[in-house]
Order: sequence, then C-alpha cells, then structure tokens
Amino acid sequence: MQETIFNNDSPLTLLAIDAVRDFQRTVSSVPAPGLGGSIGRLNSVRSTIIHIINQLDSVITIISETEQSAHLDEQLETSNFDKLTTLLNFYSEKTITLCKKITNTDLTQPIQISDLSIIPSQYNGASCEQLFAWTAAHLFTHTGEIATIAFLMGAKDIKLPGEMRASLQKS
Repeated sequence: MQETIFNNDSPLTLLAIDAVRDFQRTVSSVPAPGLGGSIGRLNSVRSTIIHIINQLDSVITIISETEQSAHLDEQLETSNFDKLTTLLNFYSEKTITLCKKITNTDLTQPIQISDLSIIPSQYNGASCEQLFAWTAAHLFTHTGEIATIAFLMGAKDIKLPGEMRASLQKS
C-alpha cells in the first residue's frame, strides 16, 4: 500500500482528516428512523449534515481563496438523503485533499472571514492551522451529536468519535 504524501507536518491537518472521516462514518451508521426530523432538542441529522457541508465549503473557500460554492439551505432537508450524503462525501474529500496539499508556509497565513461564512468572525486574521483546529473540534462535536441520535434510533455498532487513524499513523 502506497503511503499518502503530505505537504506539511502539522498534526492539526491530520486531526481535521480524522474528524471529517469520523463524521462521515457516524452519519452512515444512523438507522433510517433517525434520518427524519429533529428528536427532542437535538438537531435533525439532515440539518446537521447541511451545516457541516456549509462549514467544509467555507473552510475550502477561505483557505483556497475562492468563491463559496455550496450556500446550502434548509430546503435540502427535504431532499433525497442519498444526494445529501453524496454532497457530504464530495466536500469531505475536498477537505481531506486540502489538508494533505497545504504547505507548512500556507498553514501560518492569516485567513479572511467573509460575512457569508459560517466560520465565526473572531477567526478573522487567525492562521489556516487555527482554522483546521476549530474545524476538527466543531466536527467532533457534531459527530457526537449524530452518534447520540444513532444510539437513540437503535444503531448496534456505534463507536465514539476519535479513532485518530490518520493522526496516529503519521506519528
């Protein structure tokens, strides 16, 4: 098996990869009843996925200095769940590729947050590496939320977020 080449040595890019993969894995573990509306005070799985897609798109946009492309809204919540997970997988892979390709120099560059971004405005001027740290923390939080829904809906094989496969292999 060929080892993936990274253009940086930041543990935070590896942590972000782990967070993205854990979120994808957890979403795929939710039984069908959990794919409907919200449960009590928990967000619906669909609205959380839309939120994360918007976050990943914002991260890609900010770091790549391109126009944000997703701008997803809650109307997607009623669309086909397979289409939604396909979009999640697309933005997840783009984020993972970005984590692998970004250089150490680029990680130290300050970021500019636009008014349209879901990234908190206090991160304006922070480094790309700090943005990856926030991204990982944010993803792990929502992964726990999705895992809770999966558990409540009777999922049998639920793993807690944080297997750290990428992070631990690189060390």
